[in-house]
Amino acid sequence: MHNDYYPYVEVLREYNNSSANEKYKSTGKERDGESGLDCFGARYYDSGVGRWLAVDPMADKYPGWSPYNYCANNPVKYTDPDGRLFIIDDFIVGLVSGLISGKSISQSVDQGVQYAANCVELWSSFGRGDFGQVVSKCTWELPQQLVGIIGADAQNLAGNINSIQHAEGATLVETKNGPWGGYTIGSIITADHGTTPKRSNETFKHEYGHYEQSQIWGPLYIPMFGLPSLLSAYFDPYDHPKFYAEIYADELSKKKFGSYPREAK
Repeated sequence: MHNDYYPYVEVLREYNNSSANEKYKSTGKERDGESGLDCFGARYYDSGVGRWLAVDPMADKYPGWSPYNYCANNPVKYTDPDGRLFIIDDFIVGLVSGLISGKSISQSVDQGVQYAANCVELWSSFGRGDFGQVVSKCTWELPQQLVGIIGADAQNLAGNINSIQHAEGATLVETKNGPWGGYTIGSIITADHGTTPKRSNETFKHEYGHYEQSQIWGPLYIPMFGLPSLLSAYFDPYDHPKFYAEIYADELSKKKFGSYPREAK
C-alpha cells in the first residue's frame, strides 16, 4: 500500500496492494485511526486543516508567526521532526557553525534555533503592514521582495544579524557591524548596527524612502533605483547622497515622516 499526499500531508489517494493498513504517513509519524491525527511527540497535527492542535512549545522564538502553523506554511520545503520548531536550512547552518566555532551542543542548538527564527521573521515580512502593502508585496513588488528576503537570509546564514524588527510595513534587519549605512530591497531594510525602526532614526527614515520607491515602481525598482544606487555607493561614495535615487528617496521620506533625513542635501 502507498499513498499520494497533499502538501499538508492529507491523503490525496491510496493505492492498495495489500490488506495492511499503513499507519505511518509522509510525516514519518503514526496516524491515529480513530482521530486521524498525527502524533509528533510534543503535540498532535491535523493534516485536514494543516494546523497543530496545541501551541508550539518554542513559539517565543518566532513571535511573528502563529504558534499553530505547520512548517511556516511551506511544508514542501520545510519539515518538522517533533512538533516544535521546524527544521530548515538556517537551523542546520546555525547548529553546525556553532559546533565548528567551538560552542557547546546546547549553545549550538540555541544558535540554530535563532537562525531559524530569523528566517521565519524574514518571510513574515509578506504579512506586515496594511492591506495595500501586503497585497503589493505579494504581487506588484514580488520580485524585489523575494530578492530582499534572500539577501537578508544570506546575512543570517553568515551570523551577521543582530535583530529583526517590523514597522510601517517595512522589515528592518539590523546587522552586527557598522557604521556603513544601509540598503533596501522591497520592504527589507538591511542596515548597520544600532539602526532602529523609529521615525527619529535617520538611516531608517532614508531607507524607508527607498521602500516607498519600491511600492510606487514595483518590478522597475531594482533596474531604475536599486542597482544604480548600489553602483553609485560603490564607485562614488562621496557624492552618493546627491545621486538621483537618493534625492528621490529623501523626498519620499519627507512626505512620509514630515522632515528630511539629516544627511539629505
